[in-house]
Amino acid sequence: MTAVQEAGLENVEVTAVDHGLLVDAATSRGATAIIKGFRNSADIDYELPMAEVNRDLSGIETVFIPAAIQHGFVSSSLVRQVFELGGDVSGYVPESVLKMMQEEKR
Repeated sequence: MTAVQEAGLENVEVTAVDHGLLVDAATSRGATAIIKGFRNSADIDYELPMAEVNRDLSGIETVFIPAAIQHGFVSSSLVRQVFELGGDVSGYVPESVLKMMQEEKR
């Protein structure tokens, strides 16, 4: 059973496309949108032009969803800034690093 089936999303189909244009596969299935995830700005830089061409070719819109943090990239600068402002960074660094950061802050 797929995650879509488990979620009870009967109007959602997950399909792998290994040849041809994505918009052709989407159009043949009556899709009105393509959903893509992104991890960082490099993914957006790569995917946005494709989304624009796909829309021009088919009228199908692309919806971008950011990846869960464990699948993305968080810079050390951002982690330090969040930590310095009192935020919880335990989900972004190993426990040993967190302890070192806490000791340095004292």
